[in-house]
Amino acid sequence: MKTFFHAVSSFRQILAALFLFSGPLAAAEDELEQLQVAFEKRHGDANAKRDEQLAKLETGYMAALNRHIDKVKASGNLEDVLTLRDEVDAVKEGIDPLPALPATATQDFKQLRKTYEEARAGIEKSHASSVSDLATKMSEVLKAKEVQLTKAGKIDQALEARKMREALEADKGVGAARGRLSDLAPAKAGWASLLDSDWEIEQSENWYVGDALGLKGKGDYQEPAKVQMLAVPDSGFPHFVGVPKAKVVFKLRSKVTRFEAKVSMLSFGDGSLILFAGDKKVGEVRVDNVKAKEAVLKAEFEATNRLTLEFDPEGNSAGDWIGIFSPKIR
Repeated sequence: MKTFFHAVSSFRQILAALFLFSGPLAAAEDELEQLQVAFEKRHGDANAKRDEQLAKLETGYMAALNRHIDKVKASGNLEDVLTLRDEVDAVKEGIDPLPALPATATQDFKQLRKTYEEARAGIEKSHASSVSDLATKMSEVLKAKEVQLTKAGKIDQALEARKMREALEADKGVGAARGRLSDLAPAKAGWASLLDSDWEIEQSENWYVGDALGLKGKGDYQEPAKVQMLAVPDSGFPHFVGVPKAKVVFKLRSKVTRFEAKVSMLSFGDGSLILFAGDKKVGEVRVDNVKAKEAVLKAEFEATNRLTLEFDPEGNSAGDWIGIFSPKIR
């Protein structure tokens, strides 16, 4: 994003020229200067948030890889161990994108990489959206300023405002953000991952609820439980786990009308998963470790930008782990 900060520096110079020659429009320009300060702060905050999230994601991914290495060592397969070590080194070195996985990569390793890449794409998409929105708003203000100065007969200053807006629109950092949004945008009317949305845990007890890698969640997520999640047969690595008497609220960027996910009982008990669209219950499945280990939760509902997943409010939270695989919306 260095080019973007360079553009911001150029904006200061142009703003200075506007202030110098504006005369009676000083009050409006003071307001614009304050907007510029707020703009720079919000852009810096967006960068800091992205960097913090990526650092946490990378730390969690490397920890998961190292746990998997310990598991693979027991098989005596040296090549698999070395492949995993190479992945850890690549993440440490900040290589992005990561090298393509070798054909010999295990299914568990492939699923770990997939989960990591999906989480990283979500962070980058959120950051790109913030930068793009900020640039759009700043451009609109500059256009209004150009019109204001023209009406006041300040033609040279209006031209400077236009140059500032054009510099912003041509900035490589802004272009990269908008290009990233285009690359990550789902196909029209297609499915999107629920986990690309902002979410928060509204209710939980002592046991963990959150993403399966343990990067974001609440409660006690002990090491044996993490290892158990890695060893889930057939289904691969779950994207989200939780136990009864927990509730997670997803705040969506746009309204949706459909939800779909595979739900599985990952431990010894039984429990239900309930879906709410807004405040209305729209779906429920029950899974257990004997007769109905897996189920698909599908629902159609009135358009909403708020979904809630509730893990069995009547159940026993002492280790009845429920896994949610590839939750998607549209």
